[in-house]
Amino acid sequence: GVIICEILNVLEGYPLSYLGAGSAETVHVMVEAMRHAYVDRNSALGDPDFVDNPVSKLLDKGYAKDIRDKIDPFRAGVSKDLMPKG
Repeated sequence: GVIICEILNVLEGYPLSYLGAGSAETVHVMVEAMRHAYVDRNSALGDPDFVDNPVSKLLDKGYAKDIRDKIDPFRAGVSKDLMPKG
């Protein structure tokens, strides 16, 4: 649920209806939003009995904008470059 909402928050900042369903531009931003969200899932989320999940941060509209700002509209990202350092 959290990751889907994060993806949708990122995507709401793009004119997807203008870009067109299935267009290269739409697919690109969808894939990039998913890439960021799944890196977050793998690096920040876990069993709430053992991990303090940063749900508020991941669902924050400002955080979604930060992700959009990192997405290059002309080039695919590299997942390993998104991984937290350390």
